Amino acid sequence: MAAGLGVTIGSADSVAATAFDRADTYRPVVLSRASELHLPPDDAPHLGRRPAAPGALVFTDFVSRVGDPVGVLADNGASYSGADLTATAIGCLVHEASLDLPEAPTITVAYPATWAGYTVDALREALAQAGLADVTLMPEPIAAVRWLESTQGSLGDGVVLVYDLGARTLDVSVVRTGAEPVLLGRPIASEDVCGGHLDHLVTTHLLDTVRDDVADLDPFAAPMTAALAELRTRSRAAKEQLSTDTETVVAIDLPGVRRDVRLVRDEFEELARGPLQESMALVHEALRGAGVEPSDVGRVLLTGGGGAIPLVAELLSAELGVAVAAGPHPAHTAALGAAQPRAGAAVAAPADDDVPTTVLPVTTDRRTEAISPVRPAVVPTATPAAAAPAPSRSRRYVLAGAAAAALVVLGAGGLAVGTLGTSDASEAGAGVSTSATVPGATPAS
Repeated sequence: MAAGLGVTIGSADSVAATAFDRADTYRPVVLSRASELHLPPDDAPHLGRRPAAPGALVFTDFVSRVGDPVGVLADNGASYSGADLTATAIGCLVHEASLDLPEAPTITVAYPATWAGYTVDALREALAQAGLADVTLMPEPIAAVRWLESTQGSLGDGVVLVYDLGARTLDVSVVRTGAEPVLLGRPIASEDVCGGHLDHLVTTHLLDTVRDDVADLDPFAAPMTAALAELRTRSRAAKEQLSTDTETVVAIDLPGVRRDVRLVRDEFEELARGPLQESMALVHEALRGAGVEPSDVGRVLLTGGGGAIPLVAELLSAELGVAVAAGPHPAHTAALGAAQPRAGAAVAAPADDDVPTTVLPVTTDRRTEAISPVRPAVVPTATPAAAAPAPSRSRRYVLAGAAAAALVVLGAGGLAVGTLGTSDASEAGAGVSTSATVPGATPAS
């Protein structure tokens, strides 16, 4: 029984999906972890959200730094390349997802289609150094279309527009289907519309309901900062819940203020409609860049966590007049497509792809050491004068403070909150390090 393992490393969540060449017998198994990489001083690397061990280094948002010659600085002064951190995260997922497999799987990693060639090469080299030289790399939209073909049959010669609404960016790609799907033109990426932006809109909406009660609170006090971080996490959960439910209740728990606020889908859609409608311009930009007329698009495929939002499908269907497809969990689609064994197994979407539905026997002779995660190497730092300019996109939103998950200011209009650039990582504590830029780090080799 051959197994294929597909991996995606996102800015918020990372996914490993396992599929089998006997798809009629074994259902795909999906493993999802927060993109939070822990490097304990005396233990193996770990990917996922958990309390940090004493002295552990904790990194988030490292995927955006792949290919960046500027290193990622930890609190202990050590610098790591974004590519090495990402390769270690992939190794963690591969190791965990492979533990119960009777033989080593074929591994395919899906990466953002907007990456330049040197970025892909940087990841490939880092994976080789991490003991994953045999990994295949594939653009995420291609992997997503492979999932679509495996679930709906051959698509023939046609055009699929892939709308990937992730936590930090929206990526729009155009794929020509056929014997081998290929990307057409240059994929379009935008940080103006993303899951984090929608989380921000929900957070500010909820804070408006208690504006008068928090006007006298110190926005920079540690309890307030921690409470706002938790509120942003709950806002994200509420957004996700409204993809399937028509209403939800969010607990607002700020210093001296405790209130349950009911949020209905219509309210959320009113908040999200403007940004999502503006994203239709990106759709047409991607089509023009691919040399494709809107009438030539056969269907739209939604991926990324935001692909589960019903309003997204509604707007795209109205804009292009075509069918819109999405898996039960769009955030898992690219990994499920990348997981297809090279033998050509069909990957059916599981009824609940968050929970493994097949338990395989554990064998004692499998090569677990070959896929154990490897700790990334510390890279030397050069002087600031020798620093190379970072090619990564500039961040639109800036964090104030390593532990801050929200930036709050009191203005003439009352309480305003900005949470866009933040992560749902562990709260700062003893021995916890967050990533920062160190000028002049050498590129990964």
